[in-house]
Amino acid sequence: MRKELAGLIASLVAQGFTVEETRTNHFIVRTSAGVYVTGLAPTPSDRRGDLNVLARLRRHGYRDPKRQGGSKKGKARKKG
Repeated sequence: MRKELAGLIASLVAQGFTVEETRTNHFIVRTSAGVYVTGLAPTPSDRRGDLNVLARLRRHGYRDPKRQGGSKKGKARKKG
């Protein structure tokens, strides 16, 4: 398993998501209520694939520990 994937799964479980491993070594992520969120592949596909998975997770309440500061988009700048 990829190191990044192991960290993501640990973070998901700590936040109350359920992660099940399938027979093909993929992972199914569900909310605490049992609602399907996404599937995780054991190997990387491309950069966008990983970002799309994180976007789906955030839509269901996942808070990425690496992004605690939030998005930099739309922040006001000091004029001067």
